Amino acid sequence: MFENITTRHDGADATIEILAMLLGAFVFGYLLRHVLTRSSKSTIDKLTNNNEALKREIDSLRAAPGAALVEGTSTDPTADDELETQILHLESRLDRYRARLASAHPVGDDLKLIEGIGPKIEALLNASGIHTWGDLAATELDRLHKILRDAGERFRMHDPSTWPYQASLAEQGQWEQLKSYKQKAVKADINGTISGR
Repeated sequence: MFENITTRHDGADATIEILAMLLGAFVFGYLLRHVLTRSSKSTIDKLTNNNEALKREIDSLRAAPGAALVEGTSTDPTADDELETQILHLESRLDRYRARLASAHPVGDDLKLIEGIGPKIEALLNASGIHTWGDLAATELDRLHKILRDAGERFRMHDPSTWPYQASLAEQGQWEQLKSYKQKAVKADINGTISGR
């Protein structure tokens, strides 16, 4: 892999080779992410379509002329049992598809939407079992501080005190409030930095 790296101490040649390797790694990573995302998306789409088809099938069975059988008003117990068995089977399949759909996208929520969380901190939180905004909203500040402290010196400077609140806004879909809160937090940080000089 490194056979083409020259032993000369010419900074320009070494820089070009390093840049070429970095560019190659970037392109490879981009293509890999694209392939994995497409695969995951198609699996999710298939499971969602199966889920919808099962819902329609259950609804059609309930709305069918034999719907009275579902309500138990039929005088034919055999027909009642058959229809009930079909419905239970379809509901069981629907539950299995829902479980597969939930597990098909294990990535969770994009924690980077929270002010102060970047890709590296998101990876730390994920490694600690925090994958969703709900997880983050329910996490105690002491635990967040410990995660950052344990990760090393460069992470200790981050202040997670607003992360659970921001995560709760995101979890509830209160995007305008979250956006406003983040803008105020950035302004306060800038003003604090300027006044601190």
